[in-house]
Amino acid sequence: LDGPIADVVGGWLRASGHGVEACLAGEERLSANRWCPDVIFFKLETAGALAQFVGWLRARFRLAETRVIAVLPEDGAPSAIDCLRAGAAEVVVSPLARSDLKARLEIIGAENGLRAQLERAQTEAAAARAKLESTQKAVAEATANVEESERERAWLAKDLERARAELNEKAARAADLDRNLNEITARLEKTLGDLSAETT
Repeated sequence: LDGPIADVVGGWLRASGHGVEACLAGEERLSANRWCPDVIFFKLETAGALAQFVGWLRARFRLAETRVIAVLPEDGAPSAIDCLRAGAAEVVVSPLARSDLKARLEIIGAENGLRAQLERAQTEAAAARAKLESTQKAVAEATANVEESERERAWLAKDLERARAELNEKAARAADLDRNLNEITARLEKTLGDLSAETT
C-alpha cells in the first residue's frame, strides 16, 4: 500500500500492536531486511503483477508462508477470482473498514497460532517417534543378547554334561583297575603262601 491509505491502515495496525512497514519497492525492501511479515497487503493494479510478486515470495524459503492480501480498487477490477488465481490468500476492496481489517488479522493470528501448535506437535511427535525407535532398537539388541546368552548357556550345559560323562567313565575305569589290581595282589599273596608251605 502507499499514499494516504497506507498511512490510515498503518495507523490502525500500529494501534492494535502490529509492526508495520509501507514501501513501494516491496521486493527490494523484503530482500534487504531479514524480517518475515505475517501479512502483506498488496495494492493491486493487474493480476499479472500480483502473480509475479507472489511467485517471487514463494521462491524464498523465509517468505514462502507469508499471506498476501490483495487490495482491489473501488471499481473491483481485476476480479477477486483473478486475484485468488494469481496467488492471493484473500481479497479486500477499497476503502478498507477498520473492523473488517481487525477481524481478518485476528483470524490470521489464530491460524498462525494453530499452525505453530501443529508444528510443535509434529516436532514432539517426531521426537517421540525417534525415542520409541531408539527404545525398540535397544530392546531388540537386549533380546538378541539374551538369546545369545541362552545359546551359550545351552552349549556350556552340554559341555558340562559331556565332561561329567567322561569323568564318570574314567572313574569306572579306575574302579575296574583297582579291582584287577586287588585280584592280582590276592593271587600273588596266595601263590607266595603256597610256595612258603611247600618249602617248609
